[in-house]
Amino acid sequence: MGQLLVWEWQSELFVFKQQGHFNNVASLAYSPDGQHIVTGGDDGKVKVWNTNSGLCFVTFTEHTSSVTNVTFTSSGFVIVSASLDGTVRAFDLHRYRNFWTFTSLRPAQFSSLVVDVSGELVSAGAQDSSSSGPCRQADCWRSLGAMRVQSAACASVQSSPVHLGQSLVGSHHLAVGHDGQLAVKETLPLTSDGLSVTYRSDGQELAVATLNGEISFWNPHTATQNGSVAGRHDRQMKRQFLTAVCRGHVISCKLQK
Repeated sequence: MGQLLVWEWQSELFVFKQQGHFNNVASLAYSPDGQHIVTGGDDGKVKVWNTNSGLCFVTFTEHTSSVTNVTFTSSGFVIVSASLDGTVRAFDLHRYRNFWTFTSLRPAQFSSLVVDVSGELVSAGAQDSSSSGPCRQADCWRSLGAMRVQSAACASVQSSPVHLGQSLVGSHHLAVGHDGQLAVKETLPLTSDGLSVTYRSDGQELAVATLNGEISFWNPHTATQNGSVAGRHDRQMKRQFLTAVCRGHVISCKLQK
């Protein structure tokens, strides 16, 4: 079963047990202080590791399917995980328990996850398991249990810190997806299916990667596009978009993925 059991040989007392993920590790994240790493696996387990000793000190087994994304809140004492079982779960590292479980209004397989800097707002992107097509949605929950659902073809969700003076007081959550739209304060049209989105560190600009090899830059406050990078121009002539590329073409490999 992939377990390591340690015994004290004279007294024949059990000391401790270590076991890794039974299947692939699907996601991982550092704690804010760098002392711990949380991993989520295809075996449905969430494990927390000490970065100094390399030992796993707690395992959560509440998920019933693959864990696709894990993250710490800013406090470092709460772990949030998303899974293909249709739940987003919050775990307390003080009492080592699953203290909150979030679900969607309709069956969904969650694949992306983000928590804002306050730790009070959780967003998850999901593939709708009730549909055979690429229908996706983005769900948001507040820690008190209120939920609002946004209809979006969600491939990636992201959270940005908002600076007011010298304080970090909140965040904007956004989603990008396969319907060629970016959902922030309003829905913005993209040139192709959205693949990934990220904010600049100061929260004043965001970048979106799309299926046609373009990276576009947007102002999240005015909902206007600042510019773009045409990644397809870096590719060799006569090469088809889905043609396999060699290791040297790093940009093309990432865009195709």
